[in-house]
Amino acid sequence: MSPRTAFAAVAVAALVAALAAPGTGAEPQVNLYSEIEASWEAGADALVLTQRSGGAVVAGEGGIGLRGSFAVERGLVMSGEAETGTALEGALDLEVALGPDTVLRGGFALRHAEERRSLVLPGQLVSAISPTLELSGTLGLRQRFGLTLLDIELGQISQRPGASVFPGLPLLPERLRAETDMLRAAFSIEHAVAPTLALLARLEADRLSVGPIDSLLYGRLPADRLRASAGVAARFPDGLQGELRLGADLVATPLLEGERFIRPYGYGTIGMALRQGFSISLTAQMGTAFEDAADGFADWRWRVGAEAEMRLTTRLALAAGLYASGGEAVLAAIPLASELGAEAGFTYALAPGLLLRTRLGLERQTDIAGIETDTLALAVSLRAEI
Repeated sequence: MSPRTAFAAVAVAALVAALAAPGTGAEPQVNLYSEIEASWEAGADALVLTQRSGGAVVAGEGGIGLRGSFAVERGLVMSGEAETGTALEGALDLEVALGPDTVLRGGFALRHAEERRSLVLPGQLVSAISPTLELSGTLGLRQRFGLTLLDIELGQISQRPGASVFPGLPLLPERLRAETDMLRAAFSIEHAVAPTLALLARLEADRLSVGPIDSLLYGRLPADRLRASAGVAARFPDGLQGELRLGADLVATPLLEGERFIRPYGYGTIGMALRQGFSISLTAQMGTAFEDAADGFADWRWRVGAEAEMRLTTRLALAAGLYASGGEAVLAAIPLASELGAEAGFTYALAPGLLLRTRLGLERQTDIAGIETDTLALAVSLRAEI
């Protein structure tokens, strides 16, 4: 079965299951959307058209809740040079109430993407189309004991890159990335100490598995991570809410016995409704990540941001934001590319379910060699929802 056929089967099964599942009600909620976006980037003088479509079906009755969703995204480069591609996604999530204080949940998702990338080969710059199939599944149990909520979660994410092709070049298809499997086990606890305040704690263990041949060919190392964090969450009736978690990541690889790397972990967000129609949100996060690690092992990344939104009328809203990000490769101990940027735009409701959006962004990126690059980008999109 091809990835496209597998995606179609999962997406259709998710929607049909949500519509026809016994005991989940006769009138499920259906939401569909379609969006087209034109984006232009100065410097590269690239114009890209992106079309996104998707939907979700939610059904539930009694102690059973079911949600199926799908999404399709396709990018087309009209002029200039830009990295784009296609993505197909499907997901199915189920919740079953085993009792008044016990909930069992499970989920399955499939994603197939074809990414067009630029690769630097000796003496030339070539374009490659790289497919990747990603499968993920989760199983969790949530139990409440009075003011205390316990949550146990098990999950797996498997990535299967396919053979890349090189349009216009006499090169044979070749796989460019390693196959990986991520296993996760997590335990979290939330205890309400007041109607507006709760204490949080979470312990998470991850194992990234890579075959020995793939590790040798693609420089991708297997890795283990233990993440422990604690914090607080607050929600006040005047529109102020926030969450703060602090902890540490312990990262290691079985290929380097005795080597352990400790990096700080944190997540924080604050949302404030200063007055009717005007809100501000602040976010900050840091921690290790295995995805696309610069040294093939793990990156430690941080990001901070601020966003303000003002609703001028029932149809028009303005938004603006600032952000900064950076980090380092854990094993190689070299800095990652850093980013500093600002965005602004507006959303206008042309009609019920029809939105016009614009976004103007300016970003300065500093690579690992200290070379700075400024990018100006403009995007305009039209989104229809039913």
